[in-house]
Formats: sequence, C-alpha cells, structure tokens
Amino acid sequence: MVTSTIGASPGSQLRVDPCWGQTLGGGPAFRTIRSGERLLFSTGGLHGEVAPQTIETLATNRNLDCETIARLGIEAGLATGGRDNATVIVVDLGGLGD
Repeated sequence: MVTSTIGASPGSQLRVDPCWGQTLGGGPAFRTIRSGERLLFSTGGLHGEVAPQTIETLATNRNLDCETIARLGIEAGLATGGRDNATVIVVDLGGLGD
C-alpha cells in the first residue's frame, strides 16, 4: 500500500506499507520485484474502504486476470459507500505459467 502522495511537494517520498525489505533512515523501503509476482496499486477508495484481507484475497486469486481484479476492487470500494475515489492498477510480471 502506497500511503503517501508521490510528487505532490518537493522532497516528497514514497512510503510503502507494510515496509518492503530494508528501510533506509526512515526513507522509502526497497524490495526486489521478481518475475511471476503481481502488483496492485490503488487509491484510498480501495485500501481506505475495503478490509486488507479482502484486498489480499482478491489480488492473490490466480484465477482472475488483472482487469477483473481491478474492476472487482473498484466495485468493492463503491459497495462500502464510495467515500473516496477508487483507482486500481494491477500488473502481472510475467512467468505466471512457469
């Protein structure tokens, strides 16, 4: 979960929750991304409205393609009342069938 705005002000930094790998001096966390992994990026309309366990279950469902996961995520955010904008980007990084 990216919990800060990127580029909103000079010196803004990316914050990832939960922290990936090693955090350097309170700055951004780093993690090597590997082939076969799936990334889900969202705005507060998903991660601020839908339970983390629900998002994880959706994102890790290998029977669903990226477009379906994004659509279902937005629908889940809206179903809670849609108090914030919901944008969801899902990326599969190759090697899924290997």
